[in-house]
Amino acid sequence: MRRESWRALFHQRRLWWAGAFRHWWINVDRNLLHLPPVLTSYYLIGIWASWYFKWWTTLSSPWMIVFPFYALAQVLVLPPFGALKYFELARRRRCVGRYQFGYRRREVLRVIARVMTYPTGRQ
Repeated sequence: MRRESWRALFHQRRLWWAGAFRHWWINVDRNLLHLPPVLTSYYLIGIWASWYFKWWTTLSSPWMIVFPFYALAQVLVLPPFGALKYFELARRRRCVGRYQFGYRRREVLRVIARVMTYPTGRQ
């Protein structure tokens, strides 16, 4: 790979981690209210699919020897760079990056209560 492509990959990953930092830490209250069922389902489906299809047995590339080092860099090196990039972008834009949608838990409960009053058609 050329030097420019490694630099571009680093910048792309750094911005990705900046977005992840904003999503998980700056908007933690929104995530706790809205995402747990979705994320739990996503993780369960991902774990089930990896066991069912046994994807790890289909990876026989010699490049897989590099993967542990790449994964280590992804979880130890890039998150601090991403957090720093987030603070840089937030300062430059003068915007913390809070999500604008409101809390919808009450609205969901109202819809569920309304649906429960629907006639079932059974006598």
